Amino acid sequence: MPRVVPAPNRSLKPVHHGVVLIGGNGRVGHANVHVVAAAVLRAVFERRQDADPEVDAREVLAGLAARARPARRRPRPVPPAAEDLVAIHTDQVRIEDVREAGPVYVGHQTWRALTLDPILAAAGLSARARVLTELMTLNRLVSPASEHAMPEWIRRTALADLLGIDVNTLSDEALYRNLDRLHPQRAVIEQALAARERTLFNLDDTLYLYDLTSTYFEGQCRFNPQARRGYSRDHRPDCKQVVVGLVLDREGFPKAHEVFDGNRQDRTTLDAMLAVLEQRTGRRGGATVVVDRGMAFAENLAQIRARDHHYIVAGRPAEPVLRRRGGHERSRVDVHDRVVNLGGHVGEIDAAGDGDNGAARRGRGAGRVRRRARHHRLDRRRRRHDRAGDHQPQQERDH
Repeated sequence: MPRVVPAPNRSLKPVHHGVVLIGGNGRVGHANVHVVAAAVLRAVFERRQDADPEVDAREVLAGLAARARPARRRPRPVPPAAEDLVAIHTDQVRIEDVREAGPVYVGHQTWRALTLDPILAAAGLSARARVLTELMTLNRLVSPASEHAMPEWIRRTALADLLGIDVNTLSDEALYRNLDRLHPQRAVIEQALAARERTLFNLDDTLYLYDLTSTYFEGQCRFNPQARRGYSRDHRPDCKQVVVGLVLDREGFPKAHEVFDGNRQDRTTLDAMLAVLEQRTGRRGGATVVVDRGMAFAENLAQIRARDHHYIVAGRPAEPVLRRRGGHERSRVDVHDRVVNLGGHVGEIDAAGDGDNGAARRGRGAGRVRRRARHHRLDRRRRRHDRAGDHQPQQERDH
């Protein structure tokens, strides 16, 4: 409570002194006590002398506190209750139905950048077939699974929200049937997709890598005429299979694929695959074709050259080398190729000698060639040593 206490006047002069005691008021800061006290004294002693100092001090202090108090803001008008406002208890919020969104969103944007939806529409696929194709493609991109396990994965992702579809009733049968719609249109789809990738990523189409694989079936496969028993890369000769050929460019982008009978040999698929590649890419000659040793036969190399392509092949086991007149070595496989020694290995170089049409091979005879070369070097060193010893003086040889 503020009070003004008169001080004793020793000089008996009409001078008023006072002491202001300020306490119990939380609105006055500790640092402003002296300023407030001076203001109270000045205001009190300027009033009438017969006024009550204690009352005047209380009034002055209340006025100062009122001026120091920040002005209250006008309360904002409360908007009328709307239907979309919901009261939420934050302590009762739970996380449910978590779905993966990041990878599938990136895949969806890639799908749009490649304009795959218009490509599939031009191939004659319906809107539902295009949606199912995108779902299957994104599964292969993010988390590869079989068609049987694919619907459950789709429901764990945000694809339903991204594509605006309902996947709660999606079954694997719909995905299997969609594959039957895609397979007859593979040529049109791959040709348009290869053209789009070439312009979008500025791809180089001067190098193609061709290889084959196989996939087998459980059961009789009576309705699949291409399912045959053949060389099984999966070590399942008891099961029927099909052979799949795939061509990639140097960046790993698929250019063409084809499905062959399960009992077809690799070497018999090369010429057909080269024809398919020309149809899908539109390139006629000038490229380099890379194949493995399963297609490193003379007729395969002739097929590549006949289409004006170069080749790089992995070597087959070395065949016996025949000695011909004049000291030249010829291969029993192809008399048009020269056999040379490449660092101790048997090598086959195309007769044109241009470096692009070439094949390097290494086989079981490489060790024998190295041993013969080593013995030949030792014999030459021994003969040089013997000739040097014959020219030394007799006295030096005696010592």
